[in-house]
Amino acid sequence: MTRFRPLALAAALLLAPVTALAHGEDGRHGGTLVDAPPYHLELVAKGKELTLHVMDDKMAPVDVTGATASATVLAGGKSEKVELKPAGAAALAGQAGTELGHGAKVVASITLKGAKPVQARFEVGH
Repeated sequence: MTRFRPLALAAALLLAPVTALAHGEDGRHGGTLVDAPPYHLELVAKGKELTLHVMDDKMAPVDVTGATASATVLAGGKSEKVELKPAGAAALAGQAGTELGHGAKVVASITLKGAKPVQARFEVGH
């Protein structure tokens, strides 16, 4: 019987195809902006804090009341899941257990009330 290692699972999640592609540009909050139709998601990582800003196709803030979200973080060779909770009208936030330095990888999953789930992949500092 083979044991599945958490790091292997995290690597598989981070390499698996997701519905969002990076813009390659910075968002208005200083984070990485990603298309995740029908939304635009911007991840801001400062220290251990993750903030995910949610905008519509016209870049207007989207109400996240009742949303559920999480982020799978791969940083420093370790993987962890971070729960993201509403933090203002159009943002979700959570605290990682480790510093999210340049090159850390994050897969965010979000389900807004009454909508289909969306995933987006980010690389901190890109």
